[in-house]
Amino acid sequence: MCGIFGVYDKYLNKSLAVKSLEKLYHRGPDNISFFIKKDIFLGHTRLSIIDLTPNANQPLETDRFVIVYNGEVYNYWQLREKYLKEYKFSSNSDTEVILYMFDKFGVESPKYFNGMFSFCIFDKEDKILYLFRDRFGKKPLYYYDDGSKFIFSSEIKSIKSYLQKTLDINKAAFIQYLQFWSTFPPDTFYKNIKKLPQGSYLTFDINKHKLSLNKYFDLYDEAFNSCDDDTKFNEFQEEDLLKRIEQLILSSVESRLIADVNVATFLSGGIDSSLVTAVYSKLKNEKISAFSIGYKEHKHYDELKYAQKVAQYLNIDHFRYEVGKKDFLETIDKVIYYLDEPVSDPACIPTFILSEKVKENNIKVILTGEGSDEIFFGYDNYLKMNDFYNLSEKISDDEKKYLLHYHFNQFNLTKEWEYFRRSFSNEIIYKSNGENFTYFQLKELFKYDFLNSFPKELFTIEHFLPKAIKIKDSLNQMSYVDLSIWIPEVLMTKIDRMTMANSVEARAPFLDYRLVLFMSKLNSKLKIKDRTSKYLLKKIAVKYLPEEIVYRKKKGFSSPFLEWILESEGKNVLNNLINLNKSLGWFNDNFLEFLFFEGQKGRFKLHLWSLILFEKWFKKIY
Repeated sequence: MCGIFGVYDKYLNKSLAVKSLEKLYHRGPDNISFFIKKDIFLGHTRLSIIDLTPNANQPLETDRFVIVYNGEVYNYWQLREKYLKEYKFSSNSDTEVILYMFDKFGVESPKYFNGMFSFCIFDKEDKILYLFRDRFGKKPLYYYDDGSKFIFSSEIKSIKSYLQKTLDINKAAFIQYLQFWSTFPPDTFYKNIKKLPQGSYLTFDINKHKLSLNKYFDLYDEAFNSCDDDTKFNEFQEEDLLKRIEQLILSSVESRLIADVNVATFLSGGIDSSLVTAVYSKLKNEKISAFSIGYKEHKHYDELKYAQKVAQYLNIDHFRYEVGKKDFLETIDKVIYYLDEPVSDPACIPTFILSEKVKENNIKVILTGEGSDEIFFGYDNYLKMNDFYNLSEKISDDEKKYLLHYHFNQFNLTKEWEYFRRSFSNEIIYKSNGENFTYFQLKELFKYDFLNSFPKELFTIEHFLPKAIKIKDSLNQMSYVDLSIWIPEVLMTKIDRMTMANSVEARAPFLDYRLVLFMSKLNSKLKIKDRTSKYLLKKIAVKYLPEEIVYRKKKGFSSPFLEWILESEGKNVLNNLINLNKSLGWFNDNFLEFLFFEGQKGRFKLHLWSLILFEKWFKKIY
């Protein structure tokens, strides 16, 4: 796991490029190196995980190609044995395998990779830069092109460092952030800085100064275009299906144990991280380590007791930490720095703190449970939203027109009101697990002229994911939306930035592409029964874990984020937002006041939090 940074600039400033690369030191403190030739700079910061020798340092160069790479390709040894016997290797690293696979298969090479990655390959002969991001956006990649220079990086801070100028806010990206907790590719909060979408590659032809964006993996085409087929329902007996899924999970965890350093797990006490920990413990057949976090105050958020039960059951080394308001508040500024742009997931803060503890214990690799909810239907919201889809199907178009007219006469700001409106309007109802502000809430938040400067389509899921409408199976449609927005742009952003800020690599076994594709091709009738979320996963998990852990109510990785902010800052929260509006002039002050007072009552918590986070970020940047 590493940081990558590169520049094409006719007037390349070498010292500035090196300084900008050093901004990524936290991603790879074990080695910093770079390739430079006239107007090209390719830099790398290394966190040594596989082949700890200097032979695996990057950039890695052949007669024609140079690579800088961030990530892990878990099947690299199999690829080396199967496809690359004619190549002479100087290391045991996956980096060299990626480079030679590209030499052999070109832009098709990522289709062979099982792992998480972003990398750049420079073709010295044709003077072309190739940039790739993995299928589910586990690893980040940002780029900038202004017609005279091209820059890319694992994090925005390095691009900004090289540009040495203040960039305007991308207002459309801010709208995305308020809707989804994060910006959506190719947009970022900064004009002209873009992020490469998941499953995509970019080519930059230096001679022509021409940039082109392409897909090598399309989640809909690979999986969801077949999930509506009812014949899928009859293809598997449940026993056979469970065996197949269990084998995929075992294989996924085992492949993510490949490392020349110690591997541990995050353990929340929920079914996902507990199962990953249990499978790892069984495969390792010796004591492993797990890390958990709890809270000194607001104990109703604390799940340490469940994590402890799992650790005792598995007989593993369990590192438990409790944090309080002081720890939380002192961490916010660090989190804002490492995120580069706001991400509304409040779990960023405990994830950062726990990653600090992992680093203090000299652990470099951690396994996490992300991805399970999206492929096994673990969110309670899936069942709730499915009821709205069922309602929409049962009502005729004429009835919908009447109900929609009546519904607007009963207007309120709740999500439920909005879900009914979408049901009566034949819109896609679900907008990701992280949906925050609805369009009508944004109408209250923003001044008329500001909001109406954007096309209405920007507020529909169809705008971001036009293929979603083709998926008729509503539960699978929700899964597709979350795997396209929630996973890459929120959860993986959180996990990557917060762990890598502390020089720790996080691996997510449930996001093994083989497991994701298998689950995504199944009709939802196979994946949920009797309104039991994670029906299939729970059937498997009881073989590894106590029933009280497997079947307890899902809680999620939550924290007293808003309580601590309001206890600490009080009405200054509102004053800061009002002062922000004096600078920007975008908002309605009365709605800011509404959100502040509602937040004190425990309502609209994430709406208020997203604005607080934006205000703190804006104050630092501008």
